[in-house]
Amino acid sequence: MSEYITEIKWGLILTASSICWAVLERLLGFHTTRIASHSLFSYLYILVAIILYYLALREIRSADRFRMDWRQGMISGIVIGLVVMILAPLTQAIIHQFISPDYFSNAIDQAINAGYVSPDDAPKYFNLSSYMMQSMIVPMPFGALVSSILASFMKD
Repeated sequence: MSEYITEIKWGLILTASSICWAVLERLLGFHTTRIASHSLFSYLYILVAIILYYLALREIRSADRFRMDWRQGMISGIVIGLVVMILAPLTQAIIHQFISPDYFSNAIDQAINAGYVSPDDAPKYFNLSSYMMQSMIVPMPFGALVSSILASFMKD
């Protein structure tokens, strides 16, 4: 476990960054008046995550624990993603109960008004349980893929 302390640290940093991103979204109105553009703005976070994965891999490589190759990058990315995945339900609870408690009602209203979803189906998608589950699916494959690619370009 202690051999992965750097990955755990960066998993915590990624988790904290997603909470900070949610605060930024809220402050810029993407949880309220600009909610129709929320998903587009949220995609920008992918760039933040890639930069953080790069910084994590750079630190792991500089610790000289091993020679960094795509395989080791993938393993490190999986561990980082595992930390993010484990914390995802708590992260979503913090975001939707403290930072933006009206997000789901705003998202439901917007989706119904735009004709994307029926009034009966909207609450099935826009709720805390659904977001908790969704947020647990992406971190490990994303971390493995991004880290594998980045590590391929990070020659010792």
